[in-house]
Amino acid sequence: RRGTFPRTISRCRSPSKARAVNRHSKRNRRPNRGANRALTGPHDHAQISELAERGRRRVGHFFELLETTLADREYLAGDAFSAADIMGFVTVEFAGWLKLALPDDAANAKRWFGAVKARPSSAL
Repeated sequence: RRGTFPRTISRCRSPSKARAVNRHSKRNRRPNRGANRALTGPHDHAQISELAERGRRRVGHFFELLETTLADREYLAGDAFSAADIMGFVTVEFAGWLKLALPDDAANAKRWFGAVKARPSSAL
């Protein structure tokens, strides 16, 4: 099979990288991987569903703020691209990883997001 664990190790040029791949592979095969892993680090911490829901609501409020702020301007801090646009863009992109997207009726925010995404500097 393509991408199987032994082939991954065989592509590692250094023994230390091969050990790291091996360690991560074993960790990711454990049952209940991710359970009680609300925070990174060596200790388990239970996830709090109310906290996650509060975070989703806050993202929704941020999207609303983007929409109203961009109703009368091209960029977040005015008519010129700025660090505020970079931070806002990264926030919207990260929200996408969490399966949260700009609402369909957020025309101003979507226009802004498209303009920022079209900039060469935003390409990965």
